[in-house]
Amino acid sequence: MKKIAIIVANHLLRNNIFSALPPIDFDNYLHHQRLLKEKLLENGYDLATYDINKIEDAEIVFYYDTIEPLPKKTNKQRNFLFLWESSVISPKTYDLDKHRYFDKIFTWSDALVNGDKYIKMCYSHEIIRRINFDLSGKNKLCTLVAGNKDVVHPLELYSKRIEAIRWFETHHPKDFDLYGRGWDNYLPRSWIAKKIYYHAPFGKKILSLLFKKPYSSYKGELDAKIPVIAKYKFAICYENARDISGYITEKIFHCFFAGCVPIYWGPEDITDYIPQNCFIDKRRFPTYDELYDHISTMSDEDYLIYLKNIESFLNSPQVEQFSALKFTEIVINEVVNEK
Repeated sequence: MKKIAIIVANHLLRNNIFSALPPIDFDNYLHHQRLLKEKLLENGYDLATYDINKIEDAEIVFYYDTIEPLPKKTNKQRNFLFLWESSVISPKTYDLDKHRYFDKIFTWSDALVNGDKYIKMCYSHEIIRRINFDLSGKNKLCTLVAGNKDVVHPLELYSKRIEAIRWFETHHPKDFDLYGRGWDNYLPRSWIAKKIYYHAPFGKKILSLLFKKPYSSYKGELDAKIPVIAKYKFAICYENARDISGYITEKIFHCFFAGCVPIYWGPEDITDYIPQNCFIDKRRFPTYDELYDHISTMSDEDYLIYLKNIESFLNSPQVEQFSALKFTEIVINEVVNEK
């Protein structure tokens, strides 16, 4: 059996990347990895994290959102880089000079894809084909489910999520709930605050006491997003960054699978991938007052049209590029069939 080693983040070692259980996997997010392992096994390859399949023993090495340790030119292995996160969040992996150390690079980035060195892949899922049209279980108007994070970049949307949260808390608190990790903690945003927070004695405690501003809409962390999102008619669904062609993550699909209409903000070319009639485009609403008026006055009949459009998309050929099966086909074709 030939070996493939995967270089991943520490919490995914010990083959945790193939786990189907929380706290590693939520909402079947890692289904595509389990399917890839299964299909590679059928082709005579054992896929495992690099603490199990050692790099020196592997014929092939997969790098997941990392370029370290950089492959050595003297190595006999074939090396493949997978870029899931954007350059806004993970700039080091987009060092094009270092890409020469890899045989091929799998990415959703339309700016990089050329069909030769850079191979197109999308965030992939086990596609749910049928959604729930029963509105009686939708107890509230809107939610936002995301972790409380921060990055300094002109294209980031973390700060825009906070704008949405604070607006709803101020103007329509009964219509909005917030979920996710870290919203009950103080998060430093300036470089000075970060230096004090992470390095000064008692810095974390002092800054939290002085500057923590609780989120009144916060309802806690979740073990699974989809069952909770399903209880709301709409979800604030912003990518981590905007205007990056092809950058479409699991966020919008979790809304679709939950039978919830996403209020979406992401790449400019989103409608090249997903029909406009499946989501509410935040860019069409300059203010949250206008957005709220739109969603709060929407009739059930008009809302159900959105759900029907979503289900039609989930059963269309257009969605297959986001399927786990398509992802595995692409990887096997480039890794196994082209040697």
